[in-house]
Amino acid sequence: MSSNSVDMDLHRTRVVTTTADLRLFGALSFANVSPGDENTLHVVASQATGSGPRLNRYAHSSTPSMGNLGVGNRLEIVGNANAFDQTNNGFVPSPPAELFTAQQ
Repeated sequence: MSSNSVDMDLHRTRVVTTTADLRLFGALSFANVSPGDENTLHVVASQATGSGPRLNRYAHSSTPSMGNLGVGNRLEIVGNANAFDQTNNGFVPSPPAELFTAQQ
């Protein structure tokens, strides 16, 4: 599957889990095949709350083998890492700075 996009709005969302609060990928395949090309996950998070330290994962693209990851897949988190940490609580680890749409 290629050229798909998803917009996710986590405004005032409360996430309570035992393993991972956020596993965000621009494209994901559960088999050892390419997750496709030009897929985008666009995330807006504001006043959201997570469960604290969890196995959160973030990537533009992922497969079990990490072989063919496709081309042009993007995870885009609106804002910057500093603003994310100031306006959201309990997402540990939080997304890395390079996945945000704005620089620090």
